[in-house]
Amino acid sequence: MSSICIVSNAGILYHIFDDYSGLYSIACAQSPARVTGNSTQEKYVGVISKKNQPRNVGALGGTNPHQGTDFIMTSYENFYPMLPGVVFDIRDDTSNDQLGYVIIKSTINNQDYYIKYLHIVPDAQLVVNQQVLSDTVLGTVQYSYTYPPAHVHVSCSAYSNMSITTELFPFFRHNDQYNFGADMDFICGEEFDGNFLYIYAYIRSETSSFPYGTGIDCEKVRLYYNINNSGWNSGNFVDYDTNDYYIPAVFKYQLNLYETGLHCGDTIKLYLVAFRSNSNSADNTFYNSSSMNFGVSPMYYLQPDEYLGTNAQYYEYTLNQTHDWTAWEVTMQSTCSTFGKESRSCNNCGATEERSLPKNLSNHSGGSHWETVTNPTCTAPGSKELICDGCSAVLDTDSIPAPGHSMGSWYTATASTCCTYGTERSDCSECGYYVESPLPLNSSNHTGGSHWETVTNPTCTTQGSMNLVCNGCGAVLDTDSIPAPGHSMGSWYTVTASTCDTNGTQRRDCSECSYYEEGSLGILSHIMSGWSVHTLSTCHTPGTQSRNCTRTGCSYIENDSLPLNPNNHSGGTYWTVVTAATCTSSGTRQQICYGCSAVLSTQAIPALGHSWGAWIYQYQYYDLLIKIIILINSASGACPLVYSHIILQIFIIILILIYPGSPAVPKCRYGLCRQYSAASITYL
Repeated sequence: MSSICIVSNAGILYHIFDDYSGLYSIACAQSPARVTGNSTQEKYVGVISKKNQPRNVGALGGTNPHQGTDFIMTSYENFYPMLPGVVFDIRDDTSNDQLGYVIIKSTINNQDYYIKYLHIVPDAQLVVNQQVLSDTVLGTVQYSYTYPPAHVHVSCSAYSNMSITTELFPFFRHNDQYNFGADMDFICGEEFDGNFLYIYAYIRSETSSFPYGTGIDCEKVRLYYNINNSGWNSGNFVDYDTNDYYIPAVFKYQLNLYETGLHCGDTIKLYLVAFRSNSNSADNTFYNSSSMNFGVSPMYYLQPDEYLGTNAQYYEYTLNQTHDWTAWEVTMQSTCSTFGKESRSCNNCGATEERSLPKNLSNHSGGSHWETVTNPTCTAPGSKELICDGCSAVLDTDSIPAPGHSMGSWYTATASTCCTYGTERSDCSECGYYVESPLPLNSSNHTGGSHWETVTNPTCTTQGSMNLVCNGCGAVLDTDSIPAPGHSMGSWYTVTASTCDTNGTQRRDCSECSYYEEGSLGILSHIMSGWSVHTLSTCHTPGTQSRNCTRTGCSYIENDSLPLNPNNHSGGTYWTVVTAATCTSSGTRQQICYGCSAVLSTQAIPALGHSWGAWIYQYQYYDLLIKIIILINSASGACPLVYSHIILQIFIIILILIYPGSPAVPKCRYGLCRQYSAASITYL
């Protein structure tokens, strides 16, 4: 037995347990079920999920891999202790099928084991420290609405706080109904024998064909290894599958450690990873699952990594056997330049050893080649030596025959012309030797040179002709025309000079013939004098100006008008009244230009003053007043003349103030003036 312990590293949470290596038994445990009506007879109910087995947690969640072993039972069925013992702890909580449990402590060979039963309802009569036997009812199986079908979940620990759990495998080694304990744990029964490691690794699950559970092959088992403390490496693993079963009926593997490179006397550290296939339709509780699909041994991890590296707990095993070597066998012969090799292998582990052999100076089997000592010429032989590729020894000598001249094709060295003989030649490609032969005249080859001879000279307007004559034989080789060169015209000169009114003429002559060309000279531009002003502009009449051409003999004159001068009002002005003056207020008048009607100045017109007319006596008013006054005075008894005179004066003054045209009042002569003079009142 190896006691396994681990410390949490880098925040990874590990669950740990005691792994009992080997095939021995701790105790003969029973299943938690009994035959109906006979509480002493064990009933072999199926295991539907093993401890450390990967599972499909789905949307409900839960630990992965599984932390215990599930025995399928019927809801409300009684369950019993797997081993006799005493009640250590009870939790009666039916609010959730994960909460109620009973823990029984069993002591075996002075070692306490705590077996926990979950998904149950504890018996009401059960109390802590109560002694229980195999036929003691611990409670009933709770109806499982979270993880159906109904089952009892069992886990075991050597610690009262259940912090470290142990395998159930060694408690059922006696029971062939549970594959001698292998139904309890996902990977178990590890046993080393020589270069082989034997293990049980398979799944237990209910299926549509086996509702009470059946064994299912693992997809593969992977063995990670570290030989002779060479270090852990994610690439150091070997995969095994069902072809590596030792006993297929019980899912027992035989893992050949030689496949890791293990040799006699080596020490290997290893751990195992078994995989559950999610593509096996027969495994219907895991088919198409995306949950984690592996479990690790020799210890149980919660959500482990497949490759654990230095975090791994491992088995350590030394292959305690010596090499059984075969005889040495030459694998590569020695030559004059290379050391040979021989090797041997171990009949036990397949390890090989190799050693070198001394050189063999007489063995030139490594190859050879000929090297030229003296190159042959076309007429003299050369020599060569056979050299060993390995040691450069001269193995043989030989002559190299003279090959003779290697003549090339005939080619023209000098071409024949119409008057000289040419030659043809063949050269040796290996030396300077050559052979020559004459060629006949070639009447069509005039490459000796030629020249053009004029037959007819061209004129300015007609072509000439010429012949191409061979320098060697005088033959006319070609004829051609000589282009007419055209006239060779001289510079233009004036014949008749231009004036301001008429065009002049110019001419140029050909220097080679009597041909000439005439052209027109343009009329000259006038040379104008400055402008002379004849009449100045006023504000409304433009002035006049003129200029003339100053070129001798030209009488050209230009007349033009000047712009208006807004400041020259010499055409005369007149006054116009803008506001007429009255007897008492002044008026205004403006001076206006006759030409442009511009206002040149503005003046005030003084007030006129009154112009009085003669006094006007109006009797009708006066007589009427006298009569009224006399009547009033007579009635009062006063002197009519005295009072009448006084009253009349007062009344006249009032009339002057309130009514125009009163008697004896002077009036202004101006028809619009209604003013009267109070100073001119005459007493009657």
